[in-house]
Amino acid sequence: RMGDDVVMDDEGRVGEAKPAMDADTPDHTLTEADKKLGQMNQPLSDTKILYKAEIADMMQKLEGILPHAGLVGKEPLRDVWIIRFLVASHWKVDEAADRFREMVAFRDRYSMDAVRAKFEDGSMKKEDIPGYQAHFSTCPDTFNLTSGDALDGSPIAVSRVTKWDFDRYYELDHDAEDKFQYYHMEYLMWRLDKLSVETGKLRGNVKIIDVDGATLAQRTVMKSNAAKRRERYERLGANLERCYPEMVSKIAVVNAPSYIAILWWVASAFLSQRAIDKTAIVRQQGTKEALLNLVAPEVLPEAYGGDFKGHWLMSPPQ
Repeated sequence: RMGDDVVMDDEGRVGEAKPAMDADTPDHTLTEADKKLGQMNQPLSDTKILYKAEIADMMQKLEGILPHAGLVGKEPLRDVWIIRFLVASHWKVDEAADRFREMVAFRDRYSMDAVRAKFEDGSMKKEDIPGYQAHFSTCPDTFNLTSGDALDGSPIAVSRVTKWDFDRYYELDHDAEDKFQYYHMEYLMWRLDKLSVETGKLRGNVKIIDVDGATLAQRTVMKSNAAKRRERYERLGANLERCYPEMVSKIAVVNAPSYIAILWWVASAFLSQRAIDKTAIVRQQGTKEALLNLVAPEVLPEAYGGDFKGHWLMSPPQ
């Protein structure tokens, strides 16, 4: 794992980064290897210098659509969203522009600026999101924790996929669950947008996936869930993952049985370095140490080795 003062060249050699030379140079000298790592949690000002040509090309390709893109087509969010889409597309401008157009069409179709306005003015809390109670009665996941955020200030999202009641989940009303999903995604991105603007960095969630007790049989069920997700996107006429890209900065898969570690080792040969660097697969005996590298002891529940006396529940209304 590389720190801010270390870079890797195209051939995998590691060395110290050189200091900035002038006002038109990022805070640290960036190589092609830095580009492969994306720009999560890096200063947006550095990113704009490093990718000046790609961003300008993207802006030109979207020239006709940005004036009609609502909140995401104007500052302060325009540059954040453009960079997020470019990062998600590995800086392939044509692909990023296509995804951006798809997102704008989705936001217009479902009036997402109006949904965000409800979060902004406080008239809708996360527990007021349509379908909230039904969804979390079947999927005991967590976001926006009562106990706090990650060490770097990022929101924490926890998924306990082995605890999902898939039979009941598949019986949820399709329209209600679809609406929950895009309201939920908008809420998460709203928080990330606020953090990105406040900190001047492209921010993502810290996602913790607890696979305690996972079996190979459950893996088959989870693959079925991926098929259900594709069916949702067909109903919506939009792929939510393409419309809300690059929302995670770090992933910790904890309480992992040995077979998951082996599967990850095999899969990593086909993944980008950026995906590998943001993901950690942790066996049960290493879960506490791994999570304390991401979360302060007073935020981490006792069940995971921390000091917080309680479950990781949703935050109360603000």
